[in-house]
Amino acid sequence: MISRALIAFLVCAAGMASLRAGARDELIFNINTALKTRDGAGFAHCFNFRGTDDATRQSFIKMISQILSWPSYYAFTSERTGEGNPRIEQSGKAFRLNGDWKYQVHIYPSKDAKGGFVFPAGSTAGGMDLILVAVPAVPEKASPAGSKP
Repeated sequence: MISRALIAFLVCAAGMASLRAGARDELIFNINTALKTRDGAGFAHCFNFRGTDDATRQSFIKMISQILSWPSYYAFTSERTGEGNPRIEQSGKAFRLNGDWKYQVHIYPSKDAKGGFVFPAGSTAGGMDLILVAVPAVPEKASPAGSKP
């Protein structure tokens, strides 16, 4: 079993290292491989931690540890029906996802789809498909009066 401290290190390294997931099929393959082998570092590489803070990374470390502790798992994707990057409000602060949300990745302990996680996933700025994470939204600059956006 991988310790939380090791997973924390690996999550930080995953955010800074070149990430190996590509298209949707490759992402789900990497997730399945990491889960089958209980590879915390491999699983962390499936997330886009670019732009996240330490508190966010720590919450994902807990989720990764929990998922890796399951005796079995069931992972699959589903299509997203919405469009655009959602604005997420929490504690008076605005957040957005750090990529183009195209689909969801579902990970459950079994096929009954109970007690698991559903993550937004899609393309990142580097063209990789990864599980996306909420990051602080950058305030939009006001356009001068009379100008068109």
